[in-house]
Amino acid sequence: MKQLNIHIFFISFVAALGGFLFGYDLVVISGAVIFLKQHFALTTAGVGFATASAVLGCIIGPLVGGWLSDRIGRKMTLLMACILFALSAVGTALPRTIDEFNLYRVIGGVGCGIASVASPMYIAEIAPAFIRGRLLLMYQLAIVVGAFAATLVSYFLSFYEAWRWMFASELVPLLVFGILILTIPRSPRWLAQKGRFEEALAVLKKINGPERSEGILKEIKESLAEESSSYSELLKPGVRYAFLVAMLLAILN
Repeated sequence: MKQLNIHIFFISFVAALGGFLFGYDLVVISGAVIFLKQHFALTTAGVGFATASAVLGCIIGPLVGGWLSDRIGRKMTLLMACILFALSAVGTALPRTIDEFNLYRVIGGVGCGIASVASPMYIAEIAPAFIRGRLLLMYQLAIVVGAFAATLVSYFLSFYEAWRWMFASELVPLLVFGILILTIPRSPRWLAQKGRFEEALAVLKKINGPERSEGILKEIKESLAEESSSYSELLKPGVRYAFLVAMLLAILN
């Protein structure tokens, strides 16, 4: 069981790196904004838009991320977020105009939004029930660590006015994330959703052991069969308050 826990922890850690990149990408602008203002001769409004442009992408990202997660799977969606982060890191490090910079910040924001959906979804579906809460905590912690890392890197690079390197520095964790994401399995729930039950069972055996895997796969099949619902159910008594609390937690976050 100890070896199994280490394996699950590693898989969840890799997925949680999406949260690290989320925090890093959004916060790294804080160290560069002074130099951007000088380099591009920005007005106050220009500074505001350059700072907030990634957040615009974050609005689009979850909508795309949910669809992609169902279409190509949670693992491949995380890889897609990684690619968007990489495009943003290169584009914001080498912009010729502030419009180019803002465009690549929006692209990075879309990556943030996608990661914010796919990372916790993957961890929730891959983790056994008895440690699911603890493993999901890794994602939230990774966001804070990523934000702190971005602040620290920006602080040291600010002495050299190296604002381009602040954005390019994200390529280091991105390279690690991109390599590691290829080593983790697909979500067993997504595999079952696509009718790939043998593959789903193989993943479950590696995570939960052979004894419990058949039963878990059966539960997944049953839950998939009962999955049809409508948005109106969110407003039913007993559900709407939980939905409201979840929304408030997300907003305050």
